[in-house]
Amino acid sequence: MTWLHEADRSVQQTHPMDDERIPLTGVFATPRQTDRTPIGLHRVTVTHIQPTASIHVDALEAIDGTPILDLKVALSDAADA
Repeated sequence: MTWLHEADRSVQQTHPMDDERIPLTGVFATPRQTDRTPIGLHRVTVTHIQPTASIHVDALEAIDGTPILDLKVALSDAADA
């Protein structure tokens, strides 16, 4: 999980499904709330851990320097096998 530190968090309301015929609704009450929140979820490979708590990962689709909030072990599922 990453903190998308450069995400635009000024948007507080949106038209659900980008349909302007639907009244403005709070971003957390819309089906696309993950597009509006600054939390990123990525599957990565840890390549190096430094004793000072620096973690290096491979193939993270984020801007260099994006803070990593948490790491979880991802188990392979049938689709990955």
